[in-house]
Amino acid sequence: MDIKLSIKSSDYYVIEGTEVSAEHLIAPIATAEPEQESMIPKNLSFFKRLTTDTVFLSGRQKCLNMLMSLADGASSVVSHKKVKELSERVSAFENEFSPDIVESCRCILRILRDYNHRTLIHERWLIETHDLLENKRLTIGVFGRHKAGKSTLLNALLHQEVLSHAVTNETAFILSIIHVPHKDVSKNCASICEESLSMHEKSENVYGRRAIKNLIKKNNKANRTETSFVVKHETMTAHVPFLCNSSTSNINVELMDTPGLSESNKLGISELAEHQLMTCSAFVYVISCLQLQDAVDSESFEAILKRDPGVFIEKRLLIVVTRLDEYKIPVTICNDNTVADDDEDENIYYTIEEVISSIKSTVKNHFKEISEIPDDCIIPVCASGANEARKASMNIKYDCDKELLVFKKMLGRRINEEELEALSQIKVLEEKLGYIATDAPRIWKYSIARDCCRYLDQSVTEIISIERELKACRDSYNEKVAKKRAIITSYIKEKEALRSKYEHMGDFHKKLELAYDNDIESHFDDIKKAYMDKFEEFCASIKSKKKITLEDYCEETKKFIETTNQETKSELSRMKFKQLDGVINKANVFLGGKQQKLVSLMSSFCETEDINGFDELKDVDETEQSMSDMLNTDHSDNKYDSPKMLEFKDLVTKSKSENLTFF
Repeated sequence: MDIKLSIKSSDYYVIEGTEVSAEHLIAPIATAEPEQESMIPKNLSFFKRLTTDTVFLSGRQKCLNMLMSLADGASSVVSHKKVKELSERVSAFENEFSPDIVESCRCILRILRDYNHRTLIHERWLIETHDLLENKRLTIGVFGRHKAGKSTLLNALLHQEVLSHAVTNETAFILSIIHVPHKDVSKNCASICEESLSMHEKSENVYGRRAIKNLIKKNNKANRTETSFVVKHETMTAHVPFLCNSSTSNINVELMDTPGLSESNKLGISELAEHQLMTCSAFVYVISCLQLQDAVDSESFEAILKRDPGVFIEKRLLIVVTRLDEYKIPVTICNDNTVADDDEDENIYYTIEEVISSIKSTVKNHFKEISEIPDDCIIPVCASGANEARKASMNIKYDCDKELLVFKKMLGRRINEEELEALSQIKVLEEKLGYIATDAPRIWKYSIARDCCRYLDQSVTEIISIERELKACRDSYNEKVAKKRAIITSYIKEKEALRSKYEHMGDFHKKLELAYDNDIESHFDDIKKAYMDKFEEFCASIKSKKKITLEDYCEETKKFIETTNQETKSELSRMKFKQLDGVINKANVFLGGKQQKLVSLMSSFCETEDINGFDELKDVDETEQSMSDMLNTDHSDNKYDSPKMLEFKDLVTKSKSENLTFF
């Protein structure tokens, strides 16, 4: 962390390029309760610190002492020795959590990947964060709409034209540019840029600016003509000059170029673009001065701020407004409420300071409902002018006449290529990016911990949602089981009632016997008269015979008895047993209703449609069979096996297959 005394006042200190008063730093810490110091373990407190935006939660007393010593020296000139001592204490404070945090994040990622099963978190996010952790990579993402000037800006930062750029959409895949420090410090930084360029193509590496530029053009064209929507993410190594003067420790800083956000769906890479946006540690958001009022940028800003609320406070989100030389200050309202004439403004040229101020005001006003943007996070640049000026410094063919003319009119004098590079504001952007690179170790740890916290929150949310679904399934299952148990209880109760009613010598049999006796008694006189008439005829026939032997008499008597019994039986069969028929018919109706109820209960249990009841039982012989026997007898080979009876048996078989006993 770069801390030095400000030239303006001894009450202010420049920390990471920002003037901060000692009182402003001390106030939120001094008012905190000291009991929190020992309440939470270091690991836990760090993650809580990240999620609550409290910068100092653990190690509070050390930080307080450090800042108090800084405040004590505010009334006088702080010596170089004091600043050095302070820097050492800051470094010690930064390293306080390092081992625990990294190991904790590594443990969290391992657990999440082991138990994720692609249900809690997108697997690609975990892989990317794990790669950032293990390879110690810090990504500065360059985002924006198509034709915003992202590739031109990156070319200017690389001091050479490598990426394709045109008025049409060019970039069609995601490109990571990994910085490679050069070992030969005697060489000029810009002169060694091309020597470090390399890009992997199939089984071999491609070297040189022209070869890589042609390869990128080829990949852009191929990705735009493909219909498979296969996501492409290429990697290029390059020497990034502005990172030369930035000490990134052992953190590998990379730049990432992306296609325009508005055309991501056309290329089929919206998911990956969002994923890459969410895993960046710092952001360069490129907006053309011709697209300042675009709603797409507002939505993207909201997504970044929601995920990482501290990006503006820590200067990790830089809004770069390109085409500075093409910007026109909006027409203002005159004092008499009339609009100034556009024709009159055509010959008016504003100073570079006025143009930059107008751009910053426009950006702030456009995004004021989303967030308050610090003034130094908005950087208007002329990327094309910077690119051409740097070509000139490397003796490469260039064309910056248009930019030179515009700035000549702004300044009122001619300028050269070196002045054009300075006026393009590219060095201001490089300085801001240099602060981010210098703070890479802290930002890297913060980003890893932030992503792990986000994954944990997302996992907990998903687990809670899954838990709710499981509870709902459990409740539904228990309710279903309770209903089936009630059905079983009702079924068994009905079955037992039928068995007790129709079992042998039960109530039904007694009613049958009584009805039969009553019917016989009602026909007794007719039967007796008919029998007596036949008997008298038999006696008369015996008497009419003059002589009969005992043997003949016995034979005649036997024949008379047999004939009379047969005729009586025949006559009895023709008689109507009204009471007996009534009992049987009532039993048939009752049994039909009970059967319907039992079938309905069985259908409800097996979750099938209701089956109509059996045909009414009409045979007396069938009705005389006890209900207990009917329920327990296999009728597979007799005449009572109707289709409905078979369906009923199927239900019984199904219920038995579920290990539930009804019979």
